[in-house]
Amino acid sequence: MTTHNPNIVVGGDAEQVVVLESEDEHEAHVEVTGSIDDPKIIEAVVAIMEGGREAFAARNRRYGSSVASSTGGTSGSEATQLDTA
Repeated sequence: MTTHNPNIVVGGDAEQVVVLESEDEHEAHVEVTGSIDDPKIIEAVVAIMEGGREAFAARNRRYGSSVASSTGGTSGSEATQLDTA
């Protein structure tokens, strides 16, 4: 499935996210892959997907924990940005 909706990726707790970079409309390459708990994937979702930060904030409210505690790799300042933005 392909989507630009962060709620599907984040709320669905995606196990495999593939971030592509497009050189033009006919060519793309893989930038990064991993689960939604991977800090590199989190950064990509927040940077690329409109509403990504809000999707993580909703996930944090739902599960009652911060992204930092669930990923083990996000620094405190990044977790604060995700929680408060």
